[in-house]
Formats: sequence, C-alpha cells, structure tokens
Amino acid sequence: RGAFNHAVKQGLLSGNPADAVELPACNSVKRGTFTPAEIGILLEAAEGEWVDLILIAYYTGARLSDCTQMKWADVDLTGGTLTYAVKKKGGAEQQVPLHEQLEARLVSLAGQDEPTEYIMPGMAQKGQGGRHGLSEGFKRIMRRAGLDLQIVQGGGKRKLARRTFHSLRHSFTSTLANAGVPEELRMKLTGHSSKEVHRGYTHLELDTLRKAIGTIPAPLQG
Repeated sequence: RGAFNHAVKQGLLSGNPADAVELPACNSVKRGTFTPAEIGILLEAAEGEWVDLILIAYYTGARLSDCTQMKWADVDLTGGTLTYAVKKKGGAEQQVPLHEQLEARLVSLAGQDEPTEYIMPGMAQKGQGGRHGLSEGFKRIMRRAGLDLQIVQGGGKRKLARRTFHSLRHSFTSTLANAGVPEELRMKLTGHSSKEVHRGYTHLELDTLRKAIGTIPAPLQG
C-alpha cells in the first residue's frame, strides 16, 4: 500500500488499487457501531470534506474506497438516488435512495453542474492506508471528538480498533435492522444480496428502499 500511496502523491496514479483489499481474516475483529448522537459528535469534530464523507458513509453504507471516488454524475437529485461503483465487486454499480439530510447536503455543495468532477475532490486524491491516510485521519477525528475506538487484541500481539471508518457501514445496517427493515432490503442497500447490478429497481422497489433509508435518524448535534 505504501508504494501505491507514494505513486498517488506523485500524480502517477489516481487512486490506490490496494485500498479495496481487505485485511486477512486472522486480523479481523467484530466491528463496533456509532449511535446517532455519536455521529453528531463526529460531525462537530470534523471539518471540510470530512463532513461530507461521514454523511455519505452513514446514509449509504458505502465503503471508504467507494465513497471517495463518487462523482456528481453518480448523483440524481431529481430521482433522489446515488449510484456508485463498488470496487470490491469489480466496478458493479450500487444504487441507494438519498436520505433527505444527505440530499440537502449535496444540494448545498457546488459542483452539481460538473458531472465528471468528484464530489469530494480532496478526498479522491488521498490514500486510505498509512499514517497520513484517510483511515488514520478518521481515527484522529474520533480522538478529537472524545469517542472510544474500542481497542481490542487482534491476531498475535497486534491491537486493533473495533470502531473505524468501516463502522459507519455497520452503523448503517444496524440502524436499519433496529428500525425493523427486513434483512433482504438491508442486503440490497449494501450490495450484499448478490453480484448483480442494483440499478434497475422497479418504482415499487425503489419506493420501498427509500422508506427504509428514511428510517435512519439524523445525527444528534448540540
């Protein structure tokens, strides 16, 4: 990852191809989640594009590597949807209805008239790993916000955080589950149901998914 990150900084690559590679199972831990109140605390501690990145992940369940590469062409404000490429599935497209708060945030940003531009151009140029990568950047925001990373013992002597950026994806699914959204719908919204492209939803299916997204509570901010 380090070599790829260096190539990104030098302008030789647009992104780190290793970002989509997950850690071996032996180093995996059960991910923690965030409450709506904690999401609010995170947003208050975040600045600039970090606010957009956190909101997108919280309201779509998309992975970090997918969030940073989203472009304005992926956003359909008329239809109220976001369709993005899933790196883990070879670029297959995933469609998610826009939560009203995320939609309002996107409307407030400049760039909708530039479809080829990244929603978060600064984030799109940054690598995911390393000391200065986005994953560590998110942990710094957590520490600044006073939120527990929930450090546990991983494989061997390595210590791992149960709560990381990926916990936003887990928060998305757990919040939907707590709201009574059926597992089938949760899997569709996160792209877990199959390898098929979830772009051609019927009107009824999209309406059902939109109602499911609407159950996600807005972050509680002071």
